[in-house]
Amino acid sequence: MDDSSRSLTRRQRNRILKTQQILDTAMQLLVDEGLEALTTHRLARELDWAVGALYRYFESKDALFAALVQDVIESYGMAIRETRPIVNTLVADRSNAVGALFRIVVIGPVFRARYLASPPRTHLMNLMLVDPRTILPEPIGKQVSDATVLVLQELGERIAAAQVLGSLRDGSVPHRTVLFWSAIHGVMLRQRQARFEPEMMDTDRLMAEMVKTLLLGWGAPSDQLEEAIELLQIFEAAPPHIRKKV
Repeated sequence: MDDSSRSLTRRQRNRILKTQQILDTAMQLLVDEGLEALTTHRLARELDWAVGALYRYFESKDALFAALVQDVIESYGMAIRETRPIVNTLVADRSNAVGALFRIVVIGPVFRARYLASPPRTHLMNLMLVDPRTILPEPIGKQVSDATVLVLQELGERIAAAQVLGSLRDGSVPHRTVLFWSAIHGVMLRQRQARFEPEMMDTDRLMAEMVKTLLLGWGAPSDQLEEAIELLQIFEAAPPHIRKKV
């Protein structure tokens, strides 16, 4: 148990555990039966709880839906952070400039792997971030937006570091961060079409070309970028458990 857990009261710890139980059960419903199955009454039945008990943890279905989406979005940030050990190892004998570019380049395939790992979770994220309808009321939707901004901070810090080192020309870090994230997400939205147009909609190849085009456009020296891409090939060849633990 870490220090933060020890500082919580038993009631607080129980609340955290039960909240996670609700989220896990709700997500399993989504995985097994789709979004239509996720109703308050159905969720209560799966938990063997009274419906009223759910409202002590989530004031509405919207609040529950927002928490699920936040959990999905935050999993992308966790996936990126988990690669830090192997990334640091791979760039240890490279120049700082190449290392800075590699730390950006690697986010593309990490995003792609997370996107493909769980289609129901991906659908949930796309429903919130891509669907033009207003899925959640403003106060609750803002919570999801805030979670997205937190994940983007890691990417923004990497872009800023590359600019400081001269690996990229100076530019607006917030704008470049949003452009990069939107671009890799946009590529993955083509995944459904890949069944019918596998060559044209090869998201692995499209991701690589898009990231390279963006970084070259932002001033990355071609030789440094090619070296970063070579490191990416080493990274992608490593087994998933090695990518997290070095």
